[in-house]
Amino acid sequence: TPLFYRILTEGSAAGLLQITEVMSDNAAVFPDAAGAFWDWIEISNPQDRAIALAGFALSEDPLRPVRWRFPERWIQPGQSLVVYASDLDRIGPGNELHTDFRLDAAGETLTLSDAEGRVVDQVVVPRLGPNESLGRPPNPEAGEWTVYSKSQATPGTANGVVSLGPPVPPPLFSVDSGFYAAGAEVVLNLQASPTNALIRYTTNGDPVTVVSPTWTGPLRIQRSQVVRAKAYLEARSSAESLRSYFFGISHDLPVISLAAAASNFDFKNGYLIGMGTGVLSTSGQVLQSYPYSGSNAWKDREIEVGFEFFDTDRQSKVRQKVGMSVYGGWGSRGYPQKSYALSARAKYGDGNLAYRFFPDRPMDQFEALVLRNSGNDNQSTHQTAVRSPITQFGPVTSYGSYFVNGQFTLMCDAMMERLIADTGLDTQAYRPTVVYLNGDYWGIHNLREKLNEHHIIGNHDVPRGGLDLIEGYGAVIAGDSQAYTAMRSFV
Repeated sequence: TPLFYRILTEGSAAGLLQITEVMSDNAAVFPDAAGAFWDWIEISNPQDRAIALAGFALSEDPLRPVRWRFPERWIQPGQSLVVYASDLDRIGPGNELHTDFRLDAAGETLTLSDAEGRVVDQVVVPRLGPNESLGRPPNPEAGEWTVYSKSQATPGTANGVVSLGPPVPPPLFSVDSGFYAAGAEVVLNLQASPTNALIRYTTNGDPVTVVSPTWTGPLRIQRSQVVRAKAYLEARSSAESLRSYFFGISHDLPVISLAAAASNFDFKNGYLIGMGTGVLSTSGQVLQSYPYSGSNAWKDREIEVGFEFFDTDRQSKVRQKVGMSVYGGWGSRGYPQKSYALSARAKYGDGNLAYRFFPDRPMDQFEALVLRNSGNDNQSTHQTAVRSPITQFGPVTSYGSYFVNGQFTLMCDAMMERLIADTGLDTQAYRPTVVYLNGDYWGIHNLREKLNEHHIIGNHDVPRGGLDLIEGYGAVIAGDSQAYTAMRSFV
């Protein structure tokens, strides 16, 4: 079945209205009346009569087909109406309509429903480039959907004949992600069309680019690794596909597979965690003491990584790109095994990690997660033996853990929070996981909720804009500090 399609349900609702064009990355074209560049959805009336829109609904979540409802308004025969996906949920200047949800540039499923909740039209939007739109062409021979460039997009008016052509679907894998006894032979296939596209791939964790190897035949994989692949057609490309393969490996814990350029993790000068030229001499000697505050791990850096989550049933539950950055303080940034924050962002493909990662919690949507090394409760690293003690203000004797002489559990913080779970105080969910990077074992990390505004909003059903989050000595993380300052002044 093609990846890009339009679904019409049986019954009188089908075809009543149509989704005719979508722009999911309106970077710098087609502003609304206020000058803001929101993504947009075009709805058209193909009937020979006017239709009252009140009660019809739009959604970007197939599990919630009735997300945002149209207000009282009529759409005339042959008319097209632009709706801005802005999460403002209002009627803007010029009588413009704004939904209460936004679109992900990496693609998602848009649903148009009638007042009774029946699906009227539905389209799977692929990953689109900046200022590109997906639309239904006027000539049927062009296919069901086609991609329009910035100059070809026509919000609010009939779609043109000239376009970039149909979307380029990502490659298909003959062998799915998983755990196998021995090696595998993987075949990469193009979807039904276009057949003249090229497939490029990597097996070392690097993102796929126009200079990556071209697939010419089966990949014989003998060791645990991640395969990333994209289809290229002239100047356009598909979204990237990713599969993680493990051979002769068995874990009782959930497994997280990460794929990224290995240079980000080089000990000497890896962009994300390397010691860097400020810490290492030209001869490779470590010049600073723990926690190596001049190293790259202390810099505010984020890289794009491929992320795949396997639950205890060994099945892949989540597969997408996320942002990854070093997280925490001394006990994270100074150790060889770091803690990491994983951030779902629209620029990487999806603004949510949609899965119930913590079975004892109801949340199934996360904007950020933490892979925590257990902080001071971490015994140096799971990848090397315990190193000799470090004297903070004396001669540097190693670059291992500072707290190497204690007793370690890797779960002390999580246990403390579990003990107070019945008090009504907020706690962060916990689940130990095994992490692999580019197929290499990377140790046990504690998967935790990230304590930020999204954690509070998700756990307490706080409306957007309804939270002031203050950290440390009054630093504003979300909202503002007016009420907090007033409280302190009163006290």
